[in-house]
Amino acid sequence: MRPLLLAGVAALAAGAQKKPVPLIIDTDMSVDVDDVVAVCAAHAMADRGEAEILGIVHDVGWPAAIGAVSVLNHWYGRDDIPIGAYKGSFGKDPTLR
Repeated sequence: MRPLLLAGVAALAAGAQKKPVPLIIDTDMSVDVDDVVAVCAAHAMADRGEAEILGIVHDVGWPAAIGAVSVLNHWYGRDDIPIGAYKGSFGKDPTLR
């Protein structure tokens, strides 16, 4: 009975390894910290093999904010993640939020 139990535990452990969840993150990172936390959490999940960050986009027209996304990716050693920035005028002035 014991070898069968050990074989069952080994099979469960092998089956517990799942593929990382692919993520594309859409952020409005600007003057608050919630989006920073979300991007950092995604990187932590990627570090654990739970997620694969495919890309990060910024959907507000504040040009400096995409730089923050780039800095976070660099901090986590993932400069290869594609990033994209909205080029319109919506949200261009972060003081209006």
